[in-house]
Amino acid sequence: MLGFYERATPLATLLVVALCLASACNDDEHNGGDDVGVTDDASDSTDDTDGVPDADEPPLQEGWTSGPAPCQRHNAWYFTSRDEGFAGCGEDAEGQVLWHTTDGGATWEELDWFNTVRVNDVRLGPDDVLYGAGVDSINGWSAWEFGDPPLFQHDVIHSPGSNAFTNVAQGRSIAITDSGEILLTDLTSSSVAYRAEGQSEFTEYRGLSDEYLYDGEEEPRTSVADFVYARGDQFYAIGGSLTASAAVFLPSEHPDATFELFRVDLQEESHAGELRDFHIWDDHSMIAVGRDQSQRYPLIYVADGDPYEEENWERIWLWDSDPDMDFEGSINALAVQGDSVIAVGERIPTSAGGFVIKSEDRGQSWENVFPDPQAVFGTSTVPIADNIWWFDDGDVVAPGLIYSAD
Repeated sequence: MLGFYERATPLATLLVVALCLASACNDDEHNGGDDVGVTDDASDSTDDTDGVPDADEPPLQEGWTSGPAPCQRHNAWYFTSRDEGFAGCGEDAEGQVLWHTTDGGATWEELDWFNTVRVNDVRLGPDDVLYGAGVDSINGWSAWEFGDPPLFQHDVIHSPGSNAFTNVAQGRSIAITDSGEILLTDLTSSSVAYRAEGQSEFTEYRGLSDEYLYDGEEEPRTSVADFVYARGDQFYAIGGSLTASAAVFLPSEHPDATFELFRVDLQEESHAGELRDFHIWDDHSMIAVGRDQSQRYPLIYVADGDPYEEENWERIWLWDSDPDMDFEGSINALAVQGDSVIAVGERIPTSAGGFVIKSEDRGQSWENVFPDPQAVFGTSTVPIADNIWWFDDGDVVAPGLIYSAD
């Protein structure tokens, strides 16, 4: 399954992960870090959490190999079908390119129409229109609709305004509700751009917190939300920074709210962290992952109960599942099917490589997929993965490895 791509990318390895968990190969899926999925509550799956497979269960790492990669950093990682997908390298040093695959990530080629565009996000809307967020280095626009193949020529839907305090100069993430509302976040600031249902123009704001609605102010306050998601007709977001606590943003309960969200800080006030991915099973069951900037350990928060109450978010420590998983690092992305979760990330220092972990109980307990990377890669480290996609046939695509479920 080893593939190739047209332009060599130094220090980058693609992880095309194909992992089929016996309890997770069903029709409910969350395809990685670009969308919030909704899955059924029922699950009969169980998982041993001692890090040792059952006698009749093959080792998790069995069957994995390495593969190609289009980017050093994969900001966008989105598949519209089992075969067709897109990879955007917006934060790479040479990130003005969009990569395209038609064989499930085995090979990649550049789309020439995007050779001046830094692509940070790609999403398929409920209207079956493919949307993108980033920045065109020549014309400056920050969000677009994709045209038809093979060029996928873009149709601009937003260019930043002239107000430096509110403009979305470089789109970071984009979300589209079932009713057609669109919310766009900025890569380097707290600004957001919102387009209401049935409208053709966006309005830019300093942030998306709903606090101003309760305090009688005219404008939303600055509140950094990096990644925005849509579930039905509602928006959600996650955020945090080097100096602010990790936070989830939930639909506002204020009667006048449209795009505004209610902020729930997950860390203590004196701590800082960044959330990188998020999944919703239902209104009272969610998971958010990222990096703890204060303690440097992977961040995992699981909500069990009313997510608007901070006490219902539990911090999960990997070493409680396996004492050997006491490494520092960041969870960069997750993928979900049913109650099962696969997460990928990087260790600190980066010379220690990456990691792939798996949970079968909605993130409450975890197993290390690669307890012995030497047996798979011939090295002591796992390739660093920064994004992931899980297909409904059990195959998973992420920067770093190939695993064949067949």
